[in-house]
Amino acid sequence: MSFFDLKNAVIVDTETTGLDSKAELCEVGVIDAFTGEVLVDTLIKPSRPIPDDAAAIHGISNDRVKDSPDWLSVYGHFIRAVFRKQIYAYNASFDQRIVTQTCELNGLPGALRDWTDVMVPYSDIYGEPPKFKKRAGEGRWQKLVNAANQQGIDISDLTAHRAVSDCEITRRLMIHMNTKHIKTWSTK
Repeated sequence: MSFFDLKNAVIVDTETTGLDSKAELCEVGVIDAFTGEVLVDTLIKPSRPIPDDAAAIHGISNDRVKDSPDWLSVYGHFIRAVFRKQIYAYNASFDQRIVTQTCELNGLPGALRDWTDVMVPYSDIYGEPPKFKKRAGEGRWQKLVNAANQQGIDISDLTAHRAVSDCEITRRLMIHMNTKHIKTWSTK
């Protein structure tokens, strides 16, 4: 059984200034889902300062982005990388929302076609009981690093909460889901 078609597909991940409706990109990564080739890997200077609580998660400070390009400068490169590709992301609704918010903030079209989420099918398969059942069969959502660790996927060469590394962790999980028996959670 194959869950994901990796050909003509990309994996996108973002790091952001926060989680709310005013949050915007401060890093974006795009890799080829089949080969792992890095297509986009850039810090982005947001229009507002990065709050300390966000910087504590991903390690991207205001000082690190002060000389980085803004989203207007990166947007064209990003669109070329994802154009006519299947877009995958781990927690796709969040990354898609942040890209859209950042586009809207900059007066750019942000409505890219639907993205495919890797987190939801992984959580369905993994099967850990949800705290709050959203739909039949839905397991509790797992953080990306937790999912990789649960499946014994080596990510020791990567830095979690950095866009391109999170793209590659997602890619390794997708390959694992396509080719291996998924270890499931059990109460026993």
